Amino acid sequence: MKKQFLINAIIIEALCLGMITYAQDFTIGFVPDTQTMNVDGGSKNVNLPKIFNFFATRKDSLNLVFVATLGDMTETNSATEWARIKTNTNILDAAGIPWAPCQGNHDGYETSEGSGRMNSTYPVSMFSSRPYWGGSYQGKIENSYYLFEASGIQFVMVIMAYYDTYSGPAWPGANNVLLNAGNWARGVFNQYPTRKGILVSHTGTDIYERWLADNVAKLCPNVIIANQGHECRSEGTGYFTQMASNGTSKQHMFMSDYQCMTNTGGGAVARYYTFHLSAGNVDVRTYNTFNSSFWNGATTCSGSALLNCANFTFDMRLSPTVPVTYYQKPFTVSGREIKVSSQMTGKIVDLSNLSGRRLGSVRVGNGGVIDLKKASIPANGVVVVKPK
Repeated sequence: MKKQFLINAIIIEALCLGMITYAQDFTIGFVPDTQTMNVDGGSKNVNLPKIFNFFATRKDSLNLVFVATLGDMTETNSATEWARIKTNTNILDAAGIPWAPCQGNHDGYETSEGSGRMNSTYPVSMFSSRPYWGGSYQGKIENSYYLFEASGIQFVMVIMAYYDTYSGPAWPGANNVLLNAGNWARGVFNQYPTRKGILVSHTGTDIYERWLADNVAKLCPNVIIANQGHECRSEGTGYFTQMASNGTSKQHMFMSDYQCMTNTGGGAVARYYTFHLSAGNVDVRTYNTFNSSFWNGATTCSGSALLNCANFTFDMRLSPTVPVTYYQKPFTVSGREIKVSSQMTGKIVDLSNLSGRRLGSVRVGNGGVIDLKKASIPANGVVVVKPK
């Protein structure tokens, strides 16, 4: 009777702390160009919150670990447009979702204002105290990087501002600003060689214009994904793969911009990637929040230059780079059983306490039920479950 009481006490403590753990899938999201929904006096302003609310309300179901915008957050770089987009990105902050902004050509680049209003709206000081902040180039938000972790996979995300390369020769050419920013971005990726790299920009990594794909991503073998906006042709999407300069690292390059497509409310379309560690693949998903449906595009995509790749899966096997404690909450308790995710059914897991003392291995039963009678439960501490 005493032993049963101790078991129940341990389980209840685990319930309160949310510490029962298992291997989780996770998702990284992107907000494509919002300029059409954000134009001053526009009839589509009402659609702007849809894409941000989509991510906020699915934070837990998607296990959303980060969201980045893809530039052209505004149409004319006006103060009122920046105030409007700030109100909407506040939705992500309120939901506790780590996120970062990206500058497009409509976000001051083509005006004498430059990135001034963007930096007034999203100063470095707003992000520098956040745990995922990495740093910035020249102390401005438009070129910055972020460090985060999901299921033991460590990431470095580098966000680059829009730069015009048409005024001079191709890279490195006459545009020293782009050249210097590119050198900085490569330096960041090289500083964190064991982290998986994600390159975010407004342009330069798509099937039409590849200066960042060729001169940043390709030269950094730890980059696994790049995503940009800007090009609202080709049904809003583009995709190609390339090999990094080491000849062995495959990189997946995406373009996402839906503002020119009909029945999107000006581009209220969310793009996100769900990583399945156990299956070794990534789901690409494109969701139209304007009409609450997945984008009607290609579901099988492979090759070097593909358009309209909306909802498909590609192989990517990632191994944790740090010791991992996988978790899911809430979980339920019944007697001497713990119920974790049904995704773990049939898998062998190790049980331990918080100090790391191994308690034994058990097989997860149907419906994600773990029978604690098959393990030696300590008198105190919390039961931790890890994939074996």
